[in-house]
Amino acid sequence: MAKRSEVRCIRNLKRQRGLERLEDRRLMIASAIPTIDFCDNVQVYGPVQVGQFSPTLEQHSDTQDVADRIARIVDGQNTSAFPAVGMVGDLSGGYGSGTLISPFHVLTAGHCAVDGNGNAMADATGTFEVGGRVYQTERVYLHPDYDDWTLANDIAIFQLSERVVGISPEMISRQAPVVGQTLTLVGFGGGGTGDTGHTGDYGTKRVGETAIDRITGTEIQWTFDPGESNTAPGDSGGPGFVSVDGQRLLAGITSYGTSNNAGYGDESGDTRVDVFTEWIDSIVGDGGGSEDDHGDEIATATKLELDSTGSVAIDAVLEEMGDRDMFTFELQSLSEVAIALESAGSDVDTYLRLYDANGDLLAKNDDFAGTYNSSLTMELEAGKYAFSAAGYADSETGQYIATVNADEVTSDSGGDTVVVDLNARGRGRAETILVADELSFLSFEAVNTGRTTVRTVALTDGVDTVMRVLDSNGSVVGTNDDYGRGVNSRVNFTAIAGEVYTIEVAEYNGAEGDFRLIVNNRGS
Repeated sequence: MAKRSEVRCIRNLKRQRGLERLEDRRLMIASAIPTIDFCDNVQVYGPVQVGQFSPTLEQHSDTQDVADRIARIVDGQNTSAFPAVGMVGDLSGGYGSGTLISPFHVLTAGHCAVDGNGNAMADATGTFEVGGRVYQTERVYLHPDYDDWTLANDIAIFQLSERVVGISPEMISRQAPVVGQTLTLVGFGGGGTGDTGHTGDYGTKRVGETAIDRITGTEIQWTFDPGESNTAPGDSGGPGFVSVDGQRLLAGITSYGTSNNAGYGDESGDTRVDVFTEWIDSIVGDGGGSEDDHGDEIATATKLELDSTGSVAIDAVLEEMGDRDMFTFELQSLSEVAIALESAGSDVDTYLRLYDANGDLLAKNDDFAGTYNSSLTMELEAGKYAFSAAGYADSETGQYIATVNADEVTSDSGGDTVVVDLNARGRGRAETILVADELSFLSFEAVNTGRTTVRTVALTDGVDTVMRVLDSNGSVVGTNDDYGRGVNSRVNFTAIAGEVYTIEVAEYNGAEGDFRLIVNNRGS
């Protein structure tokens, strides 16, 4: 990837000519182009394919021939989709392709992560350009069994020095591909067609499709046929996607081709991702700054420690379909607690659920204030609590930020408790006001044992109530935000005659206004 001399080009040419004699034809045929100082980009899309751009390209007498050697995606088209696919390189300006698989990790080819001698590049010299930003690497992981000569185990991971925000990582495939399956290829080589030549529009993201023709122990292979697409230099390290039950999965990494001109009948291959998932997980799942493994039960939850201000925040990722992250925290005193899940620039639609120490659901929220974010604010007694972060649908994946803010309550924030008197039939009502960011407290003594409904009716336009009902022991018997399609709240539960129940009511958006509480303690 670093700039190389003419001597280096000639040496690479001799090496390449030796490779031509290999029966597996895994490497491209190349020619030395001394006047253009990106010979390794021309030489292979095999080892050390990632190369240096050169302004001398336009001055070369055989510009079209040069473009033929290094262009791509062949028989594809420009695309603005696939936001997690970016350009990998190094500080010298080399380039290839790669895919974000966590906010901190990029999956690419092994030969995109080596220097001119086939050794792993220095940890801090790698780059990844995505979403209009260039990120530097903190660590470069080259597969320990990578072979720069044969391209065996052609896979590497760039660990970035800072989180990529606003872009959802792609999911890797954990199952073997199938012959005949459509492979969607994405990369940053030049464009053009296999039968008419290439345009050489470097750095333009292109996409195309081909059918999988052969599968080996570690590779996906195909023959470039008319009507299909192919990969070539500049696309190395880019993804090959498959679709499984409507879910896009990263199944291959662009590795090699038998011709740098990518004509019809040429053979190309990707590294199979599913074969290397254990190695990938050992890196992406090791903490590496991504903090994406928090357990899905209270017993395996991540414990959050509130700071001196009663606050804590953590970055996390819903990485797989159906993923759920669980967190716990502890309150030392009665507190007004606000918990929020912010989608952190991704399009993940979060779903927040709050539990007591026994795992009983206390409250839940999907969309806060018309956004994909989730939020709950309620008064909680001293003790241990847990909350989960999940997607509204199992297919939701992406990064988010979870925050907890707890303010100690020194007095009833909503004033005196309003007592709702029930008649002999168990019915009663009361009207009161909601104060911004405060709770209103009401209570009633059940006259009947059995079915009971407590509901709110907003008397002021724009008031959106959130309600929780507790028994005399302080245990939550029911919670509700929006009942039906409205903004009022309703809780149904089984009451016990003589038991005193407390109702806590808050305004969802922190507004002020009047509401009516209606109790129907009808019994059995």
